Amino acid sequence: MKQQYIVKDKFDTQLIEMIKNKITAVLGPTNTGKTFLAIETLLSFDTGMIGFPLRLLAREVYDKVITRVSKDKVALITGEEKIIPLNAKYFLCTVESMPIDKNLDFVGIDEIQMCSDQERGHIFT
Repeated sequence: MKQQYIVKDKFDTQLIEMIKNKITAVLGPTNTGKTFLAIETLLSFDTGMIGFPLRLLAREVYDKVITRVSKDKVALITGEEKIIPLNAKYFLCTVESMPIDKNLDFVGIDEIQMCSDQERGHIFT
């Protein structure tokens, strides 16, 4: 069964509100809902983008988001796939493929600790 993060209580709502208009690092052990919190936060804004370290993770999140938001509002940009609707509001990308010419309300980087990687770390900065 796939895990799905749903804003389920006052704490979750307060956490999303706390993240708005700030630079925030969400830290925690593996499989504690950090990526799902990022998705919920993304969708709480009018526009936004999340960069992922892996193409398959970007694709998995894209597939989940298009079940909640009209497909013509969500872009997937990786080194191998480009699905960019004209009216895209949300961009799900590999970090290397994140467009820098967008004016967005929210930007998240998943697995930011990868910035210390010798081969790919410079892409995260």
